[in-house]
Formats: sequence, C-alpha cells, structure tokens
Amino acid sequence: MTSRVSTDVGATRTPGGTQAYLELALDASGAGTWSWDPAANVAEWDGRYHALYGFAPGEAPSYEGWLARIHPDDREHVRARVAALLVPGGGSAWNAEFRALHPEKGVRWMVGLGAVERDADGRATHFRGINLDVTERKRAEEALRENLERSEEVAHVGRWTWRLADNHVTWSPEIYRIFGLRTECRPSIEALARAIHPDDRARTAIFGRALLAGTVPHDVVECRVVTADGRTRHILSAIGSTLRASDGTIAQISGILHDVTARKVAEAEVVRAATEERRRIAADIHDGVLQELAGIGYLVASVRAALEPEAYPLSLRMRRIERLVLAALEHTRQLSYAMDPMPRGGGGLVAALRTFASEIAGTYGTACVVEHAAPEARVDDAVLANQLYCIAQEAVRNAVRHGKAGRIVVRLVAAGGEICLTVRDDGSGMPGSRPHDAGIGMDVMRYRAGLIGGVLLIGPHSEGGVEVRCRVACPTAAAELPEARG
Repeated sequence: MTSRVSTDVGATRTPGGTQAYLELALDASGAGTWSWDPAANVAEWDGRYHALYGFAPGEAPSYEGWLARIHPDDREHVRARVAALLVPGGGSAWNAEFRALHPEKGVRWMVGLGAVERDADGRATHFRGINLDVTERKRAEEALRENLERSEEVAHVGRWTWRLADNHVTWSPEIYRIFGLRTECRPSIEALARAIHPDDRARTAIFGRALLAGTVPHDVVECRVVTADGRTRHILSAIGSTLRASDGTIAQISGILHDVTARKVAEAEVVRAATEERRRIAADIHDGVLQELAGIGYLVASVRAALEPEAYPLSLRMRRIERLVLAALEHTRQLSYAMDPMPRGGGGLVAALRTFASEIAGTYGTACVVEHAAPEARVDDAVLANQLYCIAQEAVRNAVRHGKAGRIVVRLVAAGGEICLTVRDDGSGMPGSRPHDAGIGMDVMRYRAGLIGGVLLIGPHSEGGVEVRCRVACPTAAAELPEARG
C-alpha cells in the first residue's frame, strides 16, 4: 500500500486562482481533504486532515489508521457504511457523522462528506471528500438539548414526532414522566393511546380520523390519561407542525403534550374556595339584608295603612316606597339564590333543578321535567352540586333559545361510583353552524365539567333534539385529586 500526506486538495489541481480560493475556504472552515483508492488501498490526505485526528508528523495516511482513530462505539457503524458503498451500485455519496479519539484533545465529533467514483461496472474506484470537526457545534446542541429538557421538565411539556410511513415515533424524556412510563419503553403512538382514559377516547379519536382523511386538526384537545401506576393526569395535546410527501399525503407530524394536572388541581381549589365564599355571602344576604328589607317593608306597610284612612297626601308616597322596598326585596332574594341555588331547607341539587325547571316553564312555556333516582342521586358536595347545576342551567337555556325545544328532560342518576347528569330536548338539533353564544355556552359547560373531573358529551339524540351528558365520579369514589396534588 502507498500513501502520501499532501497540502493540496487530493491530487487534482485547479487552474488559475481557483485553487487559492479553495485553500482559503478550507482554511476558514478547518476542513481537511482526503482520498482513498480501495482497490490499491492507497490513502491520501492533506495537512489539515492530519491535524484533525492528531496523527504523528511522520504517520503515513491509511484507511486502517483512520478507522483506528474512530470511537469504538461508532467504529462498526462507520465500517458497515463503507462496506455498503464498496458494493457495486451501492451509492455515490459519503455522508457520515461520528466521534474520533484525538490523542491530545480527547473525543471529537467529525462530519465526513464525500463522493464515490465508480467504473462502468459500478465498482467503487475512488473515494474523495472532506472532514470537518463539529465538536463545538455538538456541544452547543447538547447544551441546548439539556436546557430544553430542563425547560420541559419545569413546564411539564413533552414533545413527540410521528413518521407515518414506517410508524416511527420519537419523544422527549418528559413524555415518560407524564405517562409514568419506564425509559426502556419504546416510543409508539399505541403506548400513548392505551393510556387515554376510557371516557375520553371517543373525543381523542377525532385526531386519528382527521389524519386518515388527510387533514390536520389544529384544535387543542384536553383529555385525561391513566399512568402506569394508576394515577389520573390531565393533559393538553396539540399538533405543532406537519410535513407532507410529494403526493400531498401527511408524511410526518410533530406535537406537544402539556401536563396541566397541577393547574386543574389549583382550579378545583379556587372553585371550592369561591363556592364556599359565595355560599357564605348568600347566607349573609339571606339572614341579614333580606331580613332587614323585610322589616323595612313591614314598617312602611304599617305606616301606609295608618295614613290611608285619613287620606294623608303622604300615603301615596308611602305606597310607592313600599313597592320599591318589595322590588328590592325580590331582587336581593334572586341575587342570593343565584349565588347559592341550593335550597337552604334541604333537597340539594334535585330541589334546585326542580325550582329552575319551574322557572323555565313559567317564563318560556316549555315543559321541563326533572327525573332522578332517589335517594342515590343526592349530591351533598357543594362544589359538585353547583357545577352540575350550572351545566344543566346552560344546557336547558340552549335548548330553549337555540333548539326551540317543546319538552326538556333533566335526569340525575348515580350508579357505579359515578353521577350522571343528562339534559335531553326535542328541539331542532345541532345546526351545522352553531350560533356564537351557543358555542361559548358549550365551551363553558366543558370547562365546568373539567373543574370537577367530569366528562361532557354533547351530540344529537337518536329520537331528535340534543343530548348533553356529564359524567363525574362520586366524591367518595374520586381519589385522584389528592394524588394529583401530591
């Protein structure tokens, strides 16, 4: 075997000043040039290449010497790549990234770029190319990666990429933590899908159906997942970018998963505190302001009754004052009821729903019936009762205003550790284009269901009209909140 160290680029001279410009470019980039004749096993490289690997001044270029400087963990991969190019018709581009062991600088990252020349039979006759030391770039990328992973850990956001052609999935370390998976678990869409809470799979399946149809859903989907150790977590999922093949089909998608369990716990605590405060204020209004207004109304009525027989002119003013006091009394009573619709005399959620149903029937002339399975459907938890009441309230009002329903049935059932609230109407159904305020109402209902860890389903009923169903774990059966808080 023969070899030669050269300060030129291979053995080919470029006429005129082009060679000088090429040398300047190589000096600026720190690239070293090389060539190798595999048949004769003759290698040649320039001085820059010699310095990149830290070869001794008198060390002759050779394929074996270069291969020995490659990091042991990358050596077999590089050797296999060279072997693949030596096969007739094995390709014409050499593009490899690997680590090398410099005798003084230690581990260095290298990028090899080159071309393979072949004869008429497709046999490799010559390899030519350059080498670049990209260690600093790799270190910067590694630092960036570590910072990104740390940021994801703090923000509880994980990244994933799915290449549809070969079903290849990659994800960031935070995904393992969110789903409670072991690090040896191979990333796959199936592993994520299996973790989705059974009650949320129907909604998340919208993503899959959209992708199969060739469209990319841009909505953020909120769902629950059950981790490997049985805990329930709340996540937001969104697709961030999409790559399409030349035929327009989706080739690759990337997205994020945001663990919002802590936020959901905080929201639940805020709602609970707000509910307790509203109930306290409602009680103060009922026991304080209402009683005082009632007393004022009684005194005004007694004064007016005393003045009227004598036909005093002030009696007309007293009657007007009496009407104003009665109006203020009724307004304050309604305000107290709105802040805490649960009746003070008992009956809980069912009694509150019946009162509201009577108001709907009286105001709109729409038959509104409340059904329940007594006594199991009793809801004693104040937060749960208030949120279910507000969901039913919004659903009934939507049925009246937008569905023009003639009959509405509100049903409350408790079974299997769950409470199920259903509002069904016989109206015109769900239009293709929802009114703006109706859409907001649906979003608010979903938000309220999420605050109590429930699932809200809205859709057409088989017999016509719309059915709104909210399922939530009974307070005694819902153990996920303390776990999430921990």
